[in-house]
Amino acid sequence: MNEFSISESETRTFGLKVFRAKITEWDSAFIQSWGASGDVDVIISRIDTRLQSKLFELKRLHSDTFLADAIVYYSGRLGNNSRPILPEGISIRRAGSEDQNILEDLILNIFKGYKNHYHSNPLFCNVDLAKGYLEWSLPYLNEEDKICLIISDNGIPAGFLTTKLNSGSEPFGDIILNGIVKAFEGRGYYSLLLRELKFLLSEAGYKRLIVSTQLNNQRVQAVWAKEGLTIYDSFYTFHHFLSHKSRKSLIN
Repeated sequence: MNEFSISESETRTFGLKVFRAKITEWDSAFIQSWGASGDVDVIISRIDTRLQSKLFELKRLHSDTFLADAIVYYSGRLGNNSRPILPEGISIRRAGSEDQNILEDLILNIFKGYKNHYHSNPLFCNVDLAKGYLEWSLPYLNEEDKICLIISDNGIPAGFLTTKLNSGSEPFGDIILNGIVKAFEGRGYYSLLLRELKFLLSEAGYKRLIVSTQLNNQRVQAVWAKEGLTIYDSFYTFHHFLSHKSRKSLIN
């Protein structure tokens, strides 16, 4: 199903009316209608890579369009997952509102200088994305359909993982943002976080875990494959400039 909606968090972060679109079935009329309201500055679209033969139409429908990156989705079945055995001094816990300062420190540390599809766009490349990630992650501390796990090494926070819980006929968890502090990389802590999450979701009756990343992020994909997750989908990320305001900002 194709989707189109405003991104409130990105609109606040970037100071432009940012909308998100997801295209799994090609629909020229739907794509052309994106700017019909006139109240759209930028659209960030995810377009199924199986629609590659249709991409030439994007320039005709929206001339100010460019490819920002490509992402891959991984998935794994859940069921009877065991809890990981933690090395001495290592702990994993579900974070709450009282952990806001800890989560803030982790995100600002882990994502300082981090590059993704935003940095392909001159409109967004100078924005401090770590602060944006922090705003987007705070709800995972206290909302019922969200989880934030924090792993610590002898009491020192070493990494985190946030997951959105989705109900339905086949409930699943969707990992949104996660990372390990550089000083603690290479110790298997990320794998421990994944295993703890799979255990918690399995115990709660969730059937599947999904997660996504940029195509060139090979390191984390290797971990996912080792933990039994496999690729099931891929999307191109496009940025579309629809307003005079966004085009002017791009030129400047």
